[in-house]
Amino acid sequence: MYFKVDADGDLAYTNEAFKVDAAKALPKVPDQVRLPEGIKFGTPEAEEFLKQCWTFKTHVPLAE
Repeated sequence: MYFKVDADGDLAYTNEAFKVDAAKALPKVPDQVRLPEGIKFGTPEAEEFLKQCWTFKTHVPLAE
């Protein structure tokens, strides 16, 4: 589910507030994700974590 900043606005990225999956709000950008302790943004471990929990839940592929 996609929530907009302005309910009457379009579906542009700038009007996206957040998305919801399994009754939980998902962050709009990766730096809003709480990484596990000891993992820092920009590391391979962080990228792998984001792929598992954020990237694929918040971004639907447009083509295969």
